[in-house]
Amino acid sequence: MGRARRALRVLKALLYATIVAGIVFFAVDLYTTQSGWRVELAGPPRVTPLGAVVEIEAPLSIYNPSHSRVVAKLLWYSVYLGGEPVGQGLIPYLVLNPGPNRVSVDLKLDIVHMPCAAVENLANRGEIDISVKGYAMVTVMLFGRLGYRDIVVPFNTTAYRVKVPLPPASRAALRIAAAMCSAASSLPVRLP
Repeated sequence: MGRARRALRVLKALLYATIVAGIVFFAVDLYTTQSGWRVELAGPPRVTPLGAVVEIEAPLSIYNPSHSRVVAKLLWYSVYLGGEPVGQGLIPYLVLNPGPNRVSVDLKLDIVHMPCAAVENLANRGEIDISVKGYAMVTVMLFGRLGYRDIVVPFNTTAYRVKVPLPPASRAALRIAAAMCSAASSLPVRLP
């Protein structure tokens, strides 16, 4: 009878230890899943002039700190040229594996819709300052299966000065747009 009670006490202690270890493991996993998210620029943006249109591609790296695949509900971004917003975009439902995940944000922009400072820098120096701001909305999963809560991971990348090789057609379009910008800035009333 004494051995059976001792074996029962050992089994009871093992059961409690397993429950406590499971709760601790769950709490640590939940904390790391909620706190270690990062979104960064993975490299310099690429600018490709296509006549009167400029295509901007910025590679982002989204770091998933959890140990399981997670679905991000959305990635919203806004692209800035010379500190002024020029466009925005949305990427819905990204599947993010554990660790770093590479995502590319793209924007096509008419030269006419670019800010005057960016047009003049591009026309005169052949370079442009680009930054990307936004946020990712990620659902934190319990045990890798149950949705627990949504977290928002904001990001604000540093401005990159990108050198842009300009073909003759793009250079001519930029010169015309720069002339329009300088003519508009000399008007007594600002145009919308």
